[in-house]
Amino acid sequence: MNTELARFGLFSGQLLTQALAVLSTLSKPSVVAQSSLKKNIQLSQIKAESLVLQKDAQTLEGLQQAIETSLLSLDDLDRYSGLSDADHHGIEMALSNMVLVNNRARALQQRMNNVVPFPKRYA
Repeated sequence: MNTELARFGLFSGQLLTQALAVLSTLSKPSVVAQSSLKKNIQLSQIKAESLVLQKDAQTLEGLQQAIETSLLSLDDLDRYSGLSDADHHGIEMALSNMVLVNNRARALQQRMNNVVPFPKRYA
């Protein structure tokens, strides 16, 4: 399970980097919404890097919460009226990356909750 958590941390970090790159190409987004979103995604990246190192359920849960906050910010940005069709397409690409990370995090969290610890033998 530790190896899988580390791989997921690397995978989610790559997808979040792609989401940030796509969002940096937006033409005229709301400055407040964009800076808030970048901050939230960067926090998610930090949580993903922490997951690679720590490989525990608490870090995975922190990543999941950071992603959910980022998704809310991304939804707010998508409602901004000054965006072109290309901007909306970019936001949808970033949104799909983040939804994928969120869904995989949920699935991993459920698998971790279903793991039965190996019983210890007492001498």
